[in-house]
Amino acid sequence: MRLDLVELDRAGTFLKSAALKGERLYAADDRELDAYEELIWAMEGDLLPIHRETLRELVDLIRVEAGR
Repeated sequence: MRLDLVELDRAGTFLKSAALKGERLYAADDRELDAYEELIWAMEGDLLPIHRETLRELVDLIRVEAGR
């Protein structure tokens, strides 16, 4: 079994949400972690439109540079 250990307090929002899609091996307080997970999902939802726009701009830039 592969195990990735991530310190969520230091990770970016999208890494946090990716980590939450994995299997929870341990939590000192399940209720506290459940609340934290809800916060992360909300943060990801808030940032998702900005993230998508940034990706569109990056793809456009790559297309322009490739056409040179």
